[in-house]
Amino acid sequence: MPFYSVILEGSNFPGELIGKSQKVGFYTTRWVQALTPYRAELKAAKVVWKDPMLEGLKYPDDLDERAFIRLAEIRKVDKLPKFRGGGATWYVEDDG
Repeated sequence: MPFYSVILEGSNFPGELIGKSQKVGFYTTRWVQALTPYRAELKAAKVVWKDPMLEGLKYPDDLDERAFIRLAEIRKVDKLPKFRGGGATWYVEDDG
C-alpha cells in the first residue's frame, strides 16, 4: 500500500495569536498509508480533526461560521519517515 505526505490547511478557526482573539488558520503535514490519494487525504484530515491541538478551537454546530480543513498538497512517497511529528504552523487570517 502506498505512502503519502499530506499537507493540510485549516481555516476559520477561532483562536488567539499575538495576544488577540481572531480567526486563525494553520498548515500541518501528516504522513499516511492509503490505497489512493483521495483516501490518504481523508485519513490525514480525520487524524487532524481528532488532534488535541484543536480542542476548544471549534465553533458550536449551530453557528453559520465553520472551521474547515482542506488539502493543500499531497505527494506519494517511497516510505514513511522515522519521525512523523505533529503540530502545526499557525497564522492570523486576513479579514479581507
